[in-house]
Amino acid sequence: MAIVQSQIWNPVTGIFGTGQMQIFASGGPTVWIVPAGIDRVRVRLFGGGGGTGGGGGGFAIKTIYGLAGVTSVPIAVGLGGGIGATYSIGGTSSFGNYVSATGGSNGNGLNGGMGYGGDINYIGGSGASGQGGGGVANLFGS
Repeated sequence: MAIVQSQIWNPVTGIFGTGQMQIFASGGPTVWIVPAGIDRVRVRLFGGGGGTGGGGGGFAIKTIYGLAGVTSVPIAVGLGGGIGATYSIGGTSSFGNYVSATGGSNGNGLNGGMGYGGDINYIGGSGASGQGGGGVANLFGS
């Protein structure tokens, strides 16, 4: 798990709280430890893209309030699907039971993943068998 912390200014949404940012960039479930004094957090999730020619991962963003007294939240970062003859679905990313973003479909379904439970939810772009995969959704849509 890679974590990067820095002061940020987001020209779209402005600074949130102290402007601290953490990026989780590896697959598999893990736990986010809630820092002392933090009672709200803004979460942005991207699902993993589908395998060869598959759909792009979904996107969700949510501001979660009421974390005072919560010490940790389980998270998962969805990995992208495999390449080659064995198509696979992209992994689902989640932040506890608060919000999630599913991965894109495999090369057979071609559909993008979806965001669930967010203040903003988008569907990833569709892929095309034998061609490029669909683009991952983001703050500006698919």
